[in-house]
Amino acid sequence: MRGRRWQFYVLAPLVVVVFGPFVLAYKLFFGWWLNPLLDRSYEKRLREQVRTDLAFLFHDFDGRFVPNERTVGYATLVTVESADLRIVVSQHHGDYGISVARRESPEIKESLASVLEAVYEQEGSRRKPSYINLAELGELFRENFSQVQMALSKEHYSDTAAAINRNHQLGMQKMAQTFNRPNGYFDADLVNPNDLAKKTPK
Repeated sequence: MRGRRWQFYVLAPLVVVVFGPFVLAYKLFFGWWLNPLLDRSYEKRLREQVRTDLAFLFHDFDGRFVPNERTVGYATLVTVESADLRIVVSQHHGDYGISVARRESPEIKESLASVLEAVYEQEGSRRKPSYINLAELGELFRENFSQVQMALSKEHYSDTAAAINRNHQLGMQKMAQTFNRPNGYFDADLVNPNDLAKKTPK
């Protein structure tokens, strides 16, 4: 480990010296106008996909795109108001997510997958929503739209939030059990601290 430290201290400054000017030049001459253009292009593309994969929001519930309340540097967001819900769709590389909230209280939002799990639990099932892309998640949303509305309503939201928190805690406990059991998914070598203090043999 110690033998590699000198490489870090020597190479890291060289990387900064070599690539730093290029990064700075990009930010000064290109980034300030190119990045917003790219962001708008990504957002337009995501809007088109949302209009296709979540078409029912627009056809059945008078959905419309509204400006995003915030921006996230690592993801592209679009926001839709449909019926009495405010829906935020996010994309990061190939991963999609949907958060849902009541239009009158958009700050109280939940992951759609978590709400669907709570809905299934209320119906007597312990299954989790299963999907591989935005279209499949949109289909689950379409099939359970009224249930999602009810789960987020003032009358039922406290129960929904409790179920989401409970399922989250159970998920964390299962992960911890998987990590700690002998045949778990994680295999870590035990290291003696005294061995770390010994000098690396030449």
